[in-house]
Amino acid sequence: MDAENVLEAMKVEVEGMRSENIYMEERLIALEKALEEHKRLLAEYKAIVELTDHLLSDIGVDAGFDNLHENNGSFDEETIKSLIEEAVRDFTEALDKAQFRLGRPGDGGADGQA
Repeated sequence: MDAENVLEAMKVEVEGMRSENIYMEERLIALEKALEEHKRLLAEYKAIVELTDHLLSDIGVDAGFDNLHENNGSFDEETIKSLIEEAVRDFTEALDKAQFRLGRPGDGGADGQA
């Protein structure tokens, strides 16, 4: 092969490498976005678990169902209303905390760095 052919082959190879690099960068961006979404969903699920644990402890589930059995599983309307209001407050607070953590740089926040 003469120098011109070698140079032409190298140009073709470099162009192929550029195309591959562009593809890899696009793929990396897509994967980073997917990771951000997974982190957001994980934070929401953790907030839901925290709320559920708190709600269940409020009605005595984590205490061996003692409170639930004492009431035969029935609560008056005021108790149910109070439990629901507390659960909604707790859920909102837990969700706010989760969203705050997602947005804090350096803590696995919105910038994606931990």
